[in-house]
Amino acid sequence: MTRIFRFSQTLMHIADLHWVVIEDANATSDAVQRILVRSGIPFTYFSTTTKPGFPKRGWTHRNVGLDFVRQHYALFPHNGVGPSLRSSVASLCLCNWFFFRSQRYIKKVRTIGIWAVGLAGSAIVEAPHVENGTITKWDVVYAPKRRFAVDMAGFAVNLRLILNKNASFNLGCVRLSPESCFLAQFGIPREKVEPFGWNDEPKEILVWHTKTKNIGTRGESHGYVVEL
Repeated sequence: MTRIFRFSQTLMHIADLHWVVIEDANATSDAVQRILVRSGIPFTYFSTTTKPGFPKRGWTHRNVGLDFVRQHYALFPHNGVGPSLRSSVASLCLCNWFFFRSQRYIKKVRTIGIWAVGLAGSAIVEAPHVENGTITKWDVVYAPKRRFAVDMAGFAVNLRLILNKNASFNLGCVRLSPESCFLAQFGIPREKVEPFGWNDEPKEILVWHTKTKNIGTRGESHGYVVEL
């Protein structure tokens, strides 16, 4: 309850947002419903449980959310020409802390947008390594050779890509990194992926994982502003 209340306070500052909230249960919660209503944010709220054979880490719930977006936004009117080029979809988990300024990244995504995430696992920072505006590798602790070595909180996908591709967190991703497996399905080469925040001054991190205990940290700050 505290997490969704806190999260709603952040999202209230973002214009042109539709919040799809998926409860991991057999039914929705009246208490959560009240928080959503009071927030004033346009929202859709429903529940689902993990599909048999899938990891219990939100895979089914993200797939259900993607299905909802595809069903309800394919005909979403934007001047009569379909979804806006500026519309994007991001997976915002309640276990993360998002500064409302991160929406300036999300709203600019034309293909796939990627940015730094603080305290992802044991890493101080995980971020794309950018040279002359192009991602050349990944400044991460875990599995840096992945095609898309990015945290779930560190990317957004343009709505038109979501609608035109049937990408999902499917069973073929179970033995792979879910983020990399999902993003690879859009067929966007790494050099066409859009990095954000890498050339800001100062280089601030706008998305953080929250921690309930100190598990230690590894890696470098990669030039980002960090105080631990």
